[in-house]
Amino acid sequence: MTVTYEQLALAYSGGYIQGAGSEVSKETGEVNVAEAIGRIKQDFAKKLPPIAKQLEHDRWEGGQVPRIFNVLSIDGGGIRGIIPLIALCALEEMIQQTNPGARLSDQFDLIAGTSTGGLIALGLACGHTAKSILEIFTDRPSQIFTPNKNSSYMHGVPPLIQAYVIEKQSQYPLYSLAGVRKIANELFEDKLLANALTNVLVPVVDVTDGSPKTKCLTNREFDDSRLTMVNVVCATMATPTYFPKQRIKGRIYVGGRLSLNDPALECLNFARKWNVPQDKVRIFSLGTGEADKEDSICRVRSLLYPQMEVTEHAKVRDSLQQTLGCRYLRLSPSFESEKPMDDVQEGCTDRLCEEGRDQVKENYDTIKQVAGMF
Repeated sequence: MTVTYEQLALAYSGGYIQGAGSEVSKETGEVNVAEAIGRIKQDFAKKLPPIAKQLEHDRWEGGQVPRIFNVLSIDGGGIRGIIPLIALCALEEMIQQTNPGARLSDQFDLIAGTSTGGLIALGLACGHTAKSILEIFTDRPSQIFTPNKNSSYMHGVPPLIQAYVIEKQSQYPLYSLAGVRKIANELFEDKLLANALTNVLVPVVDVTDGSPKTKCLTNREFDDSRLTMVNVVCATMATPTYFPKQRIKGRIYVGGRLSLNDPALECLNFARKWNVPQDKVRIFSLGTGEADKEDSICRVRSLLYPQMEVTEHAKVRDSLQQTLGCRYLRLSPSFESEKPMDDVQEGCTDRLCEEGRDQVKENYDTIKQVAGMF
């Protein structure tokens, strides 16, 4: 089977087609698909960031043994993404005290995030500072949550009832992704996942066939790497009831389900897939805050949505703690009552900033410990 150069370039946009020049027939101008794609993927592999930045002298399957595999994992949580961002600002400042100009993308071998955590993760992986991303959350929160005019009839209804009714209708999400897309375009322009400065992982759920399937988009997979960062951000932000589903290259995606709101376990699976020894993996996991289980809203929500029970989070963290021990560090404040992910009213971001600063004060030694690992 053959295909014209133009057709192959259309199918695999981004310049990788240039490596297939020797496969083009001088007479017909056609190119052998298998050979061309093979060359494209070879070129792709050469341009990937290394699995790990710190290596031992010992040999390892596929290269040298990582001395350590540093992972940054960021939970989803809407506007509460301010909380992990403030911790990341503190981490940045500590690192730059001894290494001026250092970026977090230079320090971590894998940066992962779900929902707004995905926006933060890709922003960092492109070389943006935590401080510059934090300014978006504090200065433009209402742009992230741009109301969907079709759901205006729900405004003023208590959030719990909104979530229940809209999930049952599954027609009119509360917000449009227009604001998110505008912000993402400013941050990423036309960058692809392939352009990330380090390894990235962004969980989404593929609902194309009606049976939800978890998928982790990463720059190390060729097909994923051809996706624009803007589209990936919109897909992971497409949390049911809040934002509309996203169609990308014929597939329909929504944001990661609650079990993937914390992507840390998927980070460990990523390391295993790429043959990183488990004893070399170190995960710094940042949450966006959790309400006391005894809070009345949490109790009612668990009755309406048993699959969203908070204990799923605890199971993931217990598993990581048992597997990694002291190489798993987790920061996430506890709230007396649940804080909405979409509360962008005046004063809300100030309160979240205060929560974030309090967390940094309480966990200063832990953050300093992380800064000293690089």
